[in-house]
Amino acid sequence: MSVTAAHGVTIDYSEQALGAGAATASSGATAGGENADHGVRTCLDGLTDPAADAPTALNKVANCSFEARDFISSARDWEWFGDDGTSHPATETLADGTENTFALIDTGAIDNHIWQSVPTVPGRTYVVSADIKVGVTDGYIPSAVFLTAKGMKPDGTQNQGATTQLTTGELTDSADWSRKTFTFTAVNWNTFVGTVKWAAQDSEGHVSNTTIAMDNLTVYEQESYDLIWSDEFDGDSLDEDTWGYELGNVRGNEQQHYSSSSDNVDVVDGNLVLSATDRPEVDQYRNTARHGDNARLVKYNSGSVRTEGREEFLYGRVEARMQLPEGKGAFPAFWMLGADFHMDGRINMEQGYSWPSTGELDIMEIIGSPTAERAAQGEVGKNGNSNAVAYGTPHFYYTQGDADGDGSYAPKALGGNLTAAENFSEGYHVFGIDWNPEYIAWYVDGVVYNVMYFPTDSTTTAGNEAFVKSEVERFQAAADSMNRPQYLQFNLATGGNWAGDAGDHLAEDGASFAIDWVRYYRSASQQAAADAYYADQPTITGAGDRVMHAGEAADLLAGISTDDGFHVDYSINDEHMFVNGGVEGGRNEVRLVVTGADDTAALQALEPGVYSLHYSALEDGAVYSGGITPEARVARQTVRLTVLPEVEAAAGDALADVAMPASWSWVDESETVGSVEAHGVRFSQAADTVTAPEARRSTVVSIPGSMLADDVEQGGGGSQPGGESGSGAGGGNGSDAAADGSGANALAATGADSTPFIAGALLLLALGAALLARVRRRGALTEN
Repeated sequence: MSVTAAHGVTIDYSEQALGAGAATASSGATAGGENADHGVRTCLDGLTDPAADAPTALNKVANCSFEARDFISSARDWEWFGDDGTSHPATETLADGTENTFALIDTGAIDNHIWQSVPTVPGRTYVVSADIKVGVTDGYIPSAVFLTAKGMKPDGTQNQGATTQLTTGELTDSADWSRKTFTFTAVNWNTFVGTVKWAAQDSEGHVSNTTIAMDNLTVYEQESYDLIWSDEFDGDSLDEDTWGYELGNVRGNEQQHYSSSSDNVDVVDGNLVLSATDRPEVDQYRNTARHGDNARLVKYNSGSVRTEGREEFLYGRVEARMQLPEGKGAFPAFWMLGADFHMDGRINMEQGYSWPSTGELDIMEIIGSPTAERAAQGEVGKNGNSNAVAYGTPHFYYTQGDADGDGSYAPKALGGNLTAAENFSEGYHVFGIDWNPEYIAWYVDGVVYNVMYFPTDSTTTAGNEAFVKSEVERFQAAADSMNRPQYLQFNLATGGNWAGDAGDHLAEDGASFAIDWVRYYRSASQQAAADAYYADQPTITGAGDRVMHAGEAADLLAGISTDDGFHVDYSINDEHMFVNGGVEGGRNEVRLVVTGADDTAALQALEPGVYSLHYSALEDGAVYSGGITPEARVARQTVRLTVLPEVEAAAGDALADVAMPASWSWVDESETVGSVEAHGVRFSQAADTVTAPEARRSTVVSIPGSMLADDVEQGGGGSQPGGESGSGAGGGNGSDAAADGSGANALAATGADSTPFIAGALLLLALGAALLARVRRRGALTEN
């Protein structure tokens, strides 16, 4: 179920992260009870399943535990400084017998540090916490050791200004490990945080004989967030008011055919589950139309869903709790694309931007390698693939970009990756982004592993820039494409140009991608930035599900409006009519079937069924197609268009006696025609013969009684419509209709002219019929 919070719950998540330590953050006192928590990877405890009312606490330190391969960032690592290796990793045996790794500044030198450059925002407050143990050689006094936060200048050197730190005296109140905490306000876009030993001279040897050990370092930004929207997937089917399906073989020379079957897309035990299954040999194919002789064999069915035209996102924290698949060529992704994307021609390409102009934010991708069992049997994956490495990557249009116009890779790659200690298939992890006008940060389980900056007044301040000056043009191109509304997408691909050839056992081994929830939060500053953007964004008024009769030239723009300087047009594709197999050659795609309001012949030629109707508000005179910097605005709203089959019915007929063709069935056969304002009808593509009926996608739409029979009075009927409204997936029954009959209320609001009553009166005079009102059938009558 999707949840939109009109007024989100606000929480300062630094308290969630630090517990008792937050109350004494500036004193250097040991946080209560934390001595007992010292050990392996305690800095990540509890961050894989946060409460719904606050996003995952962000730890700006990668490899915070110093354990091998534990959340290691490709962008930064520990800096170990000291003569003769006196700054180094060390190990200890814990009470339970496990080996723990920590950082140690050892005896023998007086100028040492072990620190990491962490991303910070000037003016914001951060809380530093670490397990600390200070030691000293017998006969000497602990001296000149510190737990420090020190600004980093754009050239990578230390800021010589004020340093916030805990001193030796504040660190030596316990002979064993103790948790130490302090706060600082950032001055620079990066800050060195860690331990230091330093003295100008050491005539008595106290400094050189002092040691300081550090473990489980965290740096949390103090910030509050509101929950804006979430989908907890706690129903029994996919909410199609939020999610649409991507179908067919779409991109990247991949080896899956995206399917609408519940075998591939399902909601199970509170999870959205995307699964790879073997595609029947008769339906396997090579997509030579796109990839020529290099086309790989499409041998799997899989799942891909997206919020295009339904939910969009701009600035904030976007995160999802997921368990990832493993196996050779398994390629799950959690990502975003511009809400103005024309979906590679599945919307009229004049009604949206092309990729990469539209921008793409890859929040999580992994490129799977063979499972341990398959590797033992001799299966070999592409070099560099791993089930334990997560990638986050931006894509955007840049005039100096690669052959596709993508500016992500040169002169240096802007994406990053994080390596975990175990495969991401071993349990659930939280993957997300922190998206602001100034930067985007990628994280896993709260660990920030990569940051990309955009040019703003604050990030280009002389002497405190967030990036190299020569890159301003490139990063401005990134901002132009990416700091625009985007929609969400989850998919499980197999193989491809990046992943290499997919193994033959993914379906056999149960490769699946489980999403527990996806949530969206904003801070006050992110909300203000979004509000500023949307102040100039067009809106579409009056869009909603539409119903027409086959063969009609329906006016699908009736009742639709937008802002001055913009106009609305539409595209229609056959997503809901898709069949998952059984076509000649094995390959089929979602097709653009109506290109716009002037494509009347194509609209009249639509076969009965359910279609995706994409309304776009477009800037007058703007050009959208081609490789260009996106400047003009687009607003998009996707609804359903139902094209009714011929039905013989009259007012009062029991729906059980009203025959419907294959693919159509009544939701509540106990109703009579006209007894409610709108009747629920379930559409499930009967032509999809390769998919078991119970696994076929099922969509419920509302049909007004006045469109089923001429003798039903528009807006009439005794009770509110019962049964179901909305939609369901994979043979599910959809969700129950709103108790207040909201669908019917929306319908009644649209049929407000007097034409039906005039027509009824004329017919009564001419024919002497006993009808008080006649309603002529017309397209685009309803807006549910």
